[in-house]
Amino acid sequence: MISASQIKNELAFYLAGVLSLDNFEDWFVLQTWNVSNAGSRAAEVVTFEIEEKLSEYSSGYISEKRLREELSNIVQAETKSVKILNLPPVVLPRHSIMYFTGSAELPVSAVQARRQAVCA
Repeated sequence: MISASQIKNELAFYLAGVLSLDNFEDWFVLQTWNVSNAGSRAAEVVTFEIEEKLSEYSSGYISEKRLREELSNIVQAETKSVKILNLPPVVLPRHSIMYFTGSAELPVSAVQARRQAVCA
């Protein structure tokens, strides 16, 4: 199973000039082709962010310089996964890469307020 940190580490090698773009893409495709089945929401999010930027570059929408800037932002962005109240994953945009999936305990009044809000 691939992790977000492994993907970011390999991406950092490309950004540092250790890997060519072609070599990074070869590695990336092999390692992330089934990322949605890997069980890591953070890895899935990072993968989709990188795929989007690579697609923009290969379609000619952005230059390689801009691609490197965008990928650098992905490497530096914080990726967190937390689950709240066993609800489906909820996206809260603090950074471009931030998803919450996990559980938390809340006072009964807060749970009741959430149920009322959902039913309203």
